[in-house]
Amino acid sequence: MEGLLNPFPYGTAIDPNKPMVPNTSPDIEGTHMTEQSITIKADIGDGDLWYNIPTVIKGKKFSDKSAIAFFIHGMNPHVGVYDSQDVAIESAVLRSKMINKIRQPGLLK
Repeated sequence: MEGLLNPFPYGTAIDPNKPMVPNTSPDIEGTHMTEQSITIKADIGDGDLWYNIPTVIKGKKFSDKSAIAFFIHGMNPHVGVYDSQDVAIESAVLRSKMINKIRQPGLLK
């Protein structure tokens, strides 16, 4: 994946022990999430780059605005950094699939 600035095509290493919270969207009711990342463009010292940042922080779901504020203030680490929006989004999709694979019931026992 051109534009990848991370060691894995799905961003940073995945923590299989992150707390899960229930999804609140009616179309995916009954499922859980650990990150629910958003993709933002920001310059935090290395120029304009695209970041995937979680909106679930320490087991609690935050608004996009709050997650961005926490990120900007160094309290919400990104899960991937990219030089293009397309690659960031592609990586976020891969990351979600990898998390779903890792978090399958019984897989970590």
